[in-house]
Amino acid sequence: MTRIESKTPYSMLDARNRAAADKEYESVMETYFDASLGTNMDKLRSFAKYVPRQTISTFLAKSELFQHVLSVRGHIVECGVFLGSGLMTWANVSAIHEPFTHIRRIFGFDTFSGIAGIDPPGVGLGWGRSKGPGAAPPIRSRTWPNVSGFST
Repeated sequence: MTRIESKTPYSMLDARNRAAADKEYESVMETYFDASLGTNMDKLRSFAKYVPRQTISTFLAKSELFQHVLSVRGHIVECGVFLGSGLMTWANVSAIHEPFTHIRRIFGFDTFSGIAGIDPPGVGLGWGRSKGPGAAPPIRSRTWPNVSGFST
């Protein structure tokens, strides 16, 4: 069996990649969330009732990855934080697994507009092209407008 390669990166967060059934599920879950008993904080504390399995799987996978680097000194950097879920996952997992450390920091960076000089998906050689016409400049020479950071 051969694997078909996609020309564009896939993201569950991108509405263009959602099937009609996914959109219907989201609509039903939003209605269910709004109609459920309790305050929003009560609902957040019962997150497993409302969060898709894939989201919980992603959280658990990041927790597993974090456990593999517990003995490694250094910080965690997430580039492209979007809505902050991944960033806060790293911060929470760090607080759970190493509650007394003051050495490891979690940083999140986002340009909020993409990085100029990198081709959009499916064009030319793709993301991160480093040579030839239209090549992205070296990271060191870029400026990062609207960069926000989070540190625990």
